[in-house]
Amino acid sequence: MTDHKAGGSGAWDEQFDAVLSRIAEMYGQLDALSSQQDVLLEREDIERLLVVLAERQNLIIDLESTMPEFDARRRQWEEFAGRLTEMKRTAFARRLEAIEKMAQTIADRDARTAQMLDLKREAIAQSLSDLGRGNAAVTAYDSGTRPEGGPRFQDRKG
Repeated sequence: MTDHKAGGSGAWDEQFDAVLSRIAEMYGQLDALSSQQDVLLEREDIERLLVVLAERQNLIIDLESTMPEFDARRRQWEEFAGRLTEMKRTAFARRLEAIEKMAQTIADRDARTAQMLDLKREAIAQSLSDLGRGNAAVTAYDSGTRPEGGPRFQDRKG
């Protein structure tokens, strides 16, 4: 292994490879959880959805903690890319592109999920509003003064 301070790229490319592997793995897990959350949302399986969202949040925290190292290696790309073989440069570029596509896929799915959640929230609010109006209508016909078992309506005109 060549020391990158001495002009080689060995340490840098191994570190970049390791961080790319970690990030790709985390994005893969995030992608799977994102798909799973949509299925659970459609099924209205709220308990399992909350478990998936908690797992997802933990994964995002882990991913965020990896990003400073990734960003540092990515900034060094220009410096070290020229020292890599064409095969390694191409492999890194493909992995970076795959990670970017995965991140975009997840972001797009999350946007659709947010819309689905908004629609469900609106439907629930409408149901609660309808329920409130229904209760008000029932209460309007029951003054609470009639004796138990007594007549509900009376014909006073005779």
